This record gives sequence, structure tokens and C-alpha cells, in this order.
Amino acid sequence: MNLKITSAKKSTRYFFSYPDHLNLSILFRLTMPAWSFPKPSGFLADLIHKLCCTYIIKTLEQKLLRGSLGLSSSCAWQVSLTLILLKLTPILTRNDIRLLLCFFFLFISYFSPLASFAKPFIPINNSQILETLSTTLGAPILQEVKRLKEQVKKDPNNLTLVLNTGKRFIEIARQESDPRYLGYTESLIKPWIDKDNVPSDILIISGTIKQSNHNFHGAIKDLDEALKKDPTSSQAWLTKALILQTIGDYDGAKKSCGHLIRLSNELVSASCLSSVSSLNGQAFKSYSLLSRILDNASQSYVSPSEKLWAITLLAEIGERIGENQAAERYFNQALELNKNDNYLLAAYADFLLNQKKYQEVISLLKDKTKIDNLLLRLTLAENALGSPSLKDHIDDLKNRFNAAYLRGDNVHLREEAIFTLKLLNKPKEALTLAERNWEIQKEPLDAQVFLESAIATNDKQALKPVLEFIERNKLEDKRLEEFVE
Repeated sequence: MNLKITSAKKSTRYFFSYPDHLNLSILFRLTMPAWSFPKPSGFLADLIHKLCCTYIIKTLEQKLLRGSLGLSSSCAWQVSLTLILLKLTPILTRNDIRLLLCFFFLFISYFSPLASFAKPFIPINNSQILETLSTTLGAPILQEVKRLKEQVKKDPNNLTLVLNTGKRFIEIARQESDPRYLGYTESLIKPWIDKDNVPSDILIISGTIKQSNHNFHGAIKDLDEALKKDPTSSQAWLTKALILQTIGDYDGAKKSCGHLIRLSNELVSASCLSSVSSLNGQAFKSYSLLSRILDNASQSYVSPSEKLWAITLLAEIGERIGENQAAERYFNQALELNKNDNYLLAAYADFLLNQKKYQEVISLLKDKTKIDNLLLRLTLAENALGSPSLKDHIDDLKNRFNAAYLRGDNVHLREEAIFTLKLLNKPKEALTLAERNWEIQKEPLDAQVFLESAIATNDKQALKPVLEFIERNKLEDKRLEEFVE
């Protein structure tokens, strides 16, 4: 914002330049009559002063109600302060008003988060460079990505190289919770997707990207096409099973898991079936079966990632059936295998939050604030303890969710619903978000957030679809029992 103050003997005018879409200039055009002319004295001065201020306040309030000022929610506090200031003006002297307004607008100029509601920048073309990232920060990952890109550029028709690079980019995207690497992968496989006969492995990577972006139906379409070409692909069947489980199609998920019995090892097929069945009326049986198979699994044929998945599943199922001590033991075993797995950290943080072990959550996640899901869990724990960093983290989350909204990103609707309900205390808005999220995915935590939001708004009718889903699928979860009863 540019501020210029020009003074004459009997008048002072203020000129401000804001982004056009904010229309904040309206504020100043409206308020100008209150101080842009010499002030008369006596009864007439007081009358004019009060009439002008009343006109300003009423006009602003009407425009705010109509939304004609075009202001985003992120600058609502500024408008509120403006109205408060204007309502005070009838009892202040003319010099008081000048001084207060000058300091007020200087304050919002230098300390308000204008970037959060500025116009989005649209590149002129696809080749325009938006930002050059440092190769020293985040090394060696950035160095590795650069090297892999250069290799593919030199040999773009090498399918094996493209597949290995794409898988590595997806792995980094999950590890860093950074969607840019999914974008790199999309760009990498696009020439192959445009071919008449798309290789099945390329379709699996495309489906995996869509899964990560919560385009579940698009992902299933790609995976089905891949399985037509190669019905022996264990990765395609496993990915399809996990997606169908996420959207609540448990019968379809079980059928996909069934193919893994002959295509993969015992632990993978048991983990897949136990994961689905534990949500479909067989939680205790699934828990017992998977724990027994894990104990008997030979270390020679089980990969670290497969073992991590099985142990994390046991921890989650254990929590749902009320075996909290065993669940915590499994969570700690999983952390010994990979203490940086973001899914595991979020699941364990949820467990600790439910146990009201807030300080443990803070210790677990204090260095993980770059990851949105983990920052949310950290902030929930800080909210319970009244930590000094609470306000900063709430503001940070607001900005992140606003940025996701501008991108059209629906990946974190559940987390935004939790944030809106538990940290902003806006249950109606939270329920709207939870309903939108429920249309996309139907995991136990999705049900919990939906039910909590509906109860907080005293909307019993809204509970119906989730309660019917729980009853129809015989979902067993101690965390949901209070809502079902």
C-alpha cells in the first residue's frame, strides 16, 4: 500500500492505493467528507460532524451486508476496526481523528496479511518461470530430482526409466507432503498417456496420482484399464482395494484384496483383507488374524514398507476396538521402523489426542510444522494446553486452507472441518465442510468429524446418513459409540 499525506492550511487529505479487487478506496471516498473541509465551530460543527460519521457508518454497514465491497474474510477484522473507529469519531476532536486514522492505516499497511487476499497471479504462458527454488535447501532430494529429470530428458522413450522416476517422485511427494512432485510425475507420464496404447504401468501411476489428489473415481477408471491390460498386477489390485475402502465400497475392496492372495505374499494379502474387514463387522477377527500372520512372517520376504503397513494397521484397529495399550505398543513399533512416515505420525497423534496426552503430541510434532495435517494435530494439542504458539499456528493454518481453496484443492476437507470446528469454533461451517468431505470419502475419522459437527449444531437430521452408514456396514469403533447411542 502506498500512503501519501498532503497538507494545506485548513485541510488534510489521505490517498491510499490497494489492490483493485478490494475496493477499499470506497472506504476513503466515503470517509473523506468527515475531514476534507474546514471545520466550522459551535453547534453547527458538531451537527455536521455527527451526520457525516453516521452516513459513513450506515453506508459501510449496508455495503458489507450486500458484499459489495468485495472484501475477503481475511480482512474482515480490518473493516471491523474501521467501523469501530468511525463510531468513536463523534466524541473525538478533529485532530484526534486525523491522528488515529493516520496510525490506523499505517498499521494495516505494514502489519496486515495483504498477501492472503491479493489477486492471484496468472502466468502468461506455461513456460513462464514463477519461482526458482534453491538447490541447497532440501538437498539431497532436490539434487536427486534434478538429476532424474535430466536423465529422462536425455532418454524420454525409455519406459523403465520413466516408470522408476515416476515412482520415486510419488514416493517423495508422500514423504514431503508436497504436491509439486505429483505435478512432476504428471508431466513425466503425459507423453505416454497421450499414446493410443497406454502401458499398464503408466496407467497405474496415473491412478496413483489421482488417488493422492482424491480423484478416486478417476483413479479407479485408470486402474481398471490397467488391469484389463495386465490382470496380474498386484500393485493395481492393492491400490484399487485401498481406494474402494476409502470411499466405503467394502465389498468391492474385499474382491480386489482377494486377488492378492495368489499375486502377493501372505502379509500383504492379510493386511489388505484385515484393513477392509475391520471396518465391516469383523474388527476383532481381523485384528487377531493380522497379528498372528505378522508374528509368523518371514523377514526374508517381507519388505520394511509392508511390515510398517501391517503394524500401523494393527495399531489403528486396536484403537478402534478399545485395545489402547496394545495400540500404543504397535504405534511405537511402527515409529521404530520409520519415524518420519507422515501417515503414521498423524494416526499416532490422533490416538494421543483421544487419550488427552497433549504434551506427547507436541513432543512428537513440534518439528513437523511444514506438513499441514501434522500442524493441525500439533495446534489441537496446543489449544488444549494454551501454548504460546497457538495463535501463530492457527493463523498459519488459516492461510494454508485459504491457499488450498484458491487452488481448488479438496484434499484436506476433513482437516479443514476439524480446524473449523475445534479451533475456530464455527460448527455450522464445519458441518458444511464435513458433508462435502463425506461425499468424497468415508473413513472412521470422516464419520467422527461429521457427527461431532452435526451434534455441535444440534442438527439431528444431518446425523442420519452417517449413522445409517455405520449401521449398514457394522462399523466397530469405540470413538463413535457415543454418537451411535
